[in-house]
Amino acid sequence: MTLQIEHVAFDFIDDVKRLRDPSAILDRLRITSASLGYPYFILTGLPLPNQRLEPFVMLNAWPEAWYERYTAEEHFHHDRVGQAAMRTTEPYRWSDLAIGAEDRSALRVMDEAQSCGLVDGFIVPMFSSDSWQQACAFATDRPAQSSDRELAALHVMSVFAAGAARAAFQPLRDLPELTTRERECLHWAAAGKSAWETSQILGIGLETVRTYRRTLRTKLDVATMAQAVAEGCRLGIIAS
Repeated sequence: MTLQIEHVAFDFIDDVKRLRDPSAILDRLRITSASLGYPYFILTGLPLPNQRLEPFVMLNAWPEAWYERYTAEEHFHHDRVGQAAMRTTEPYRWSDLAIGAEDRSALRVMDEAQSCGLVDGFIVPMFSSDSWQQACAFATDRPAQSSDRELAALHVMSVFAAGAARAAFQPLRDLPELTTRERECLHWAAAGKSAWETSQILGIGLETVRTYRRTLRTKLDVATMAQAVAEGCRLGIIAS
């Protein structure tokens, strides 16, 4: 089963690498996320308090009624699930967040979401190196029973879909100039190796590897190594 889930993620990456149309990227992500138990999602930038959500939306596969209500009522600014994405780079389940009874606005958002068929979900926040914030919010109409492996697949796919969607709206930027060591660190990160494991493989110090990984993230304009791997795949620096 583990191997099948990994194949789902990498088959998705291989397909999306060839897509240039945002609607095609949306359809491919919709099919794959549904196969993992999440038929609904939205990929969007995160607006500041004085901004509306709509201009930031990149891919939208939410139920139409919920999207219209959410944007008309400007629910994002009261949505504790969505707001949490502005404070972390770690993916989280809806159930990870506790909403107190006194937070009536947040509870109203959750109640209305359930009335539109969104019962549970999983959020993948993403930050670029210059702090541009976005997130992919997956949702389902029943309590989620996802394994850690399935959530990891959603994480990888959403990061890659975000890069592909941004590329679809923007010209492909020039390939960054990476040193041999930076390429090696990126390769081993793609293979799932930690900084310590990479240092042992390459025979160099742990802090040296950490420095290479930091410069990699800066050159690729990302905040995490998962995003660096996805961007490396998208640009053809590493093969998926």
